[in-house]
Amino acid sequence: MDQATDALPGSSSSPLKALRAMGREAVAFARLASLIPRDLGRVTADKAREGDDVVVLLHGLFATAGVLRPLRERLEAHANAHTASFTYVPHQGVEALSEKLGELVDTFPSRVRVHLVGHSLGGVIVRWFVQERGGDPRVVQTITMGSPFTGAPRARFMPGPAGSDILPESTVLRRLHESIHLPGELPHLSIAAADDVLAGA
Repeated sequence: MDQATDALPGSSSSPLKALRAMGREAVAFARLASLIPRDLGRVTADKAREGDDVVVLLHGLFATAGVLRPLRERLEAHANAHTASFTYVPHQGVEALSEKLGELVDTFPSRVRVHLVGHSLGGVIVRWFVQERGGDPRVVQTITMGSPFTGAPRARFMPGPAGSDILPESTVLRRLHESIHLPGELPHLSIAAADDVLAGA
């Protein structure tokens, strides 16, 4: 994809720094726990009209659309955008979930501008949708946050196709890497942390 930007991977300079990073992530997950039961179904952009911006947010593995509710609310309040999302379960793989993404996008008006934003596995789904399924002409931008495009070795302990799809040796990740430039001029931004202790990458 054009204009891809990835943070360079780094490593912790000390065990104490790594421990602190793990602690911050644990606290963040604890805060998100209260949001997980919310938005268990599909959130559609019902009020979107021709010419509007619609931001679709996809959550990561073992979460729900509820964890991105604060971001959705802020986008709607301050970015003059509509938002949409859906909750998925781990037993579905990237290909099947990209079809669900397509079904959601199909519900939007014909002349909206669609921005796809995915966190973790959600970012892999977004990339699969535009690179392997052909995307949608209304998509004007993709953004991924902490997505394991080089693989997550610890995913081998996760049940279901979704975990298998983000292993370093997975066919899904290999195909995404091989077809990265196919969509042409579609802007893509990939945001990655220097120390991702959960992915183990």
